[in-house]
Amino acid sequence: VNAEPRLRTGFFSFLQSSMLAPHSVDEACTSVGVAKYGRPIGLDEKIKVDLIVIGSVAVDPRTGARLGKVHDIPVEKLLIHDVPVDVICTPTQVIFTNTSIPKPQGIYWDKLSPEKLGQIRILRELERKIEQETGRQLPCGPSEKLPPTARRSRSNSPVK
Repeated sequence: VNAEPRLRTGFFSFLQSSMLAPHSVDEACTSVGVAKYGRPIGLDEKIKVDLIVIGSVAVDPRTGARLGKVHDIPVEKLLIHDVPVDVICTPTQVIFTNTSIPKPQGIYWDKLSPEKLGQIRILRELERKIEQETGRQLPCGPSEKLPPTARRSRSNSPVK
């Protein structure tokens, strides 16, 4: 199971190594390869996720707090939706953070702007599903001006 970059096609995609030719494994480990070889997991599929790998610019090894653009962020400044990490893996070591920072307990709809929701199809689908099942409208966060989304080239060669 692979987490979807920017939640483009869903929350996760399923990749099965036994279904890949040996020469396809490196490519399958890239976002292009996941799109090519993976199968998006739908909202109604029941899966158990044991591990989620997330990228970060930097992580405080003492607290597990993910830091942005190499500026220290005091723990008390973290927001309810910020995700701390339990383990930091580098090319030379594995660091267990023993974080006490609480992890998000779900989607905080009241923090999600209409503009951000408009960019993430799987969240719009989930919002519709919840609203249909509960018969009530979910709260929405304040509007915001989002920065432009970075565009990447659509190369067929795997990233090394």
